[in-house]
Amino acid sequence: MPLIAGLEDQVTGPTLDHVVAEECADARFPGTQRGAGSSPSPAANPQVKRTWCTGQYGIEDVYVGVPARLGRRGVEEIVELDLIDEELAALRRAAEGIRAKCADLASLG
Repeated sequence: MPLIAGLEDQVTGPTLDHVVAEECADARFPGTQRGAGSSPSPAANPQVKRTWCTGQYGIEDVYVGVPARLGRRGVEEIVELDLIDEELAALRRAAEGIRAKCADLASLG
């Protein structure tokens, strides 16, 4: 359940692709590189999507950009990568920043 009904499509902020160093992306998202003639299935390979977290990465009740496997009905699974401490801390700070902005908007009533 979003903090503010209908806000899920309006929340922006740092996503995991901004937190994880670009040079680490291929190692953390194996099989997502697209070479000539390859087209990995979205269900097989995680994509960074704004997703409602329910405890993943220690983040609850907020939309944040995390790797997810998509299927016909949307997000099938949030993929929890083995982040280093600095990456996990940055992701959690981003989630708290989003939560704080939602609270600011809610107070405008």
